[in-house]
Amino acid sequence: MKIQLTVEELHGGLKPFASFLCKFPKQHKLFPINAFIDTGSPWTSISAAQLLKKNIPVNSVIDKNDWKKVHLGGCAHKAHPIKEPIEFIFKTEDNKMIRLNPPRVYVYLPMNSDKASKSASYSLPSIIGVDSLIYCDIALYFRPSKQIAWFELQDE
Repeated sequence: MKIQLTVEELHGGLKPFASFLCKFPKQHKLFPINAFIDTGSPWTSISAAQLLKKNIPVNSVIDKNDWKKVHLGGCAHKAHPIKEPIEFIFKTEDNKMIRLNPPRVYVYLPMNSDKASKSASYSLPSIIGVDSLIYCDIALYFRPSKQIAWFELQDE
């Protein structure tokens, strides 16, 4: 089963992106996410800026005391895990809805409170990392020269 992806420019190059709905257990609404498929990232993350745009307070979904230091975009960030398991809902090419439960998902926040650090953290996109590709058994097809990409999943 295939899930169509888009090919968009990011940091001067063409990258695959997935559009899906995200559901937090304690939030009773779904909200759309557009995430960069990053095969160089070990972790999946939801952008702090996308959470704020959907009026979801970041501190309400993360574990503030559990974090690890990561370097992205030339800056140090705190990678906070989201407390509860979340669900990603994709539409397949034959218009079926498929629900995937990624492993631990993170939100990146600035290590420092200066303007440059905050700007760097809040400009990071949501990312589907290798952890989700492995855990959900997803294959990625990406052909940037033709601007086509898709996920392929085993039929259940």
